[in-house]
Amino acid sequence: MKVKRILIGTIIWTLGVLLPVLQHIMLIKAAATEEGYSYSYSNMVKYFFDLPWLIWVYLIAMWLVGTILVITGLIAKSSQQ
Repeated sequence: MKVKRILIGTIIWTLGVLLPVLQHIMLIKAAATEEGYSYSYSNMVKYFFDLPWLIWVYLIAMWLVGTILVITGLIAKSSQQ
C-alpha cells in the first residue's frame, strides 16, 4: 500500500470540496452584509449547487485525480503480495 498516494488523494478530495464551500460562504457573507435586505438560511443554502461551470470542472477534475490516486495507492498493496 502506498500511503503517500492515499494521503495526497485524500488531500485533493478535501481541497476539491473545501474551495467551493469557502466561495459559497463568502457569497453568503456578502449577501448578509447588504443593507436593507434579509436572507433566510434556507434561501442561501438551496443555491449551493448552482455553481459556475468552471467550479464544476474543478470539482470533477479534483474528484477524478483524488480517486485515481487513492485507487492506485490501494491496488499497490495487492500487487506486492
